[in-house]
Amino acid sequence: MTEYIPDVATIGGIAGLFIRMYFEGRKQKKDSKVLLESVHGTQNEVVKIGMEMKDLKTDLLFKTKFHNLVQNQANHYSAVFGLAGEEYSKAVFIWSELIEKFGTDYYYSDFRKNATGKKAYLKKYVDDFMKRNEDQFIYTLKKMFPDPRYNEKKQKFFFAANVEQSKCFIAVNEILIMDLIQNGFDSESFQIRIQDYLIQFFDEFVNEARKFIELKELTEDDI
Repeated sequence: MTEYIPDVATIGGIAGLFIRMYFEGRKQKKDSKVLLESVHGTQNEVVKIGMEMKDLKTDLLFKTKFHNLVQNQANHYSAVFGLAGEEYSKAVFIWSELIEKFGTDYYYSDFRKNATGKKAYLKKYVDDFMKRNEDQFIYTLKKMFPDPRYNEKKQKFFFAANVEQSKCFIAVNEILIMDLIQNGFDSESFQIRIQDYLIQFFDEFVNEARKFIELKELTEDDI
């Protein structure tokens, strides 16, 4: 029996087959790895999007609740003046809008979130922000109530100056500023603190408004 000896072409074909199988195997492994990485990447993106959606929902809930809280206090205190005190009611809503923006910006501020060991930065941020609000509010009051009123001794009083020198700014605002610098608020405790603040501020504002309303307006006898 003659021993079969494969020729060069046959050997070459077999070698080529093994080489193709080798590289196809590597390609399949590579494709599988790419597919697996793609799946993992997609899963990570889904998780990331889910977390972002959760954060977005939490933010929306906070902002909605905070807006409603501020507006409820504004509605309550503006109603105190009735139709006869339209300008005073308008002033209540103006301050409410300023505080809502201030409160929202403060709550999400990096100064508050990264305040550990950097209280000085947070203090400057809160001080400057509140000072801008106070200046804007007093400027608005001066335009809304440009005319003075007089007491029985004919002493002159301006409403904007009365508010600026009242407990609204000197006491209530200062205490809030100190609390905000201390930080440590979560969503619920922050909203409770702002609600308490608004009650205290508007109680003092209404008190100043009533005192001013009781004063005399300028008449021909006073000229």
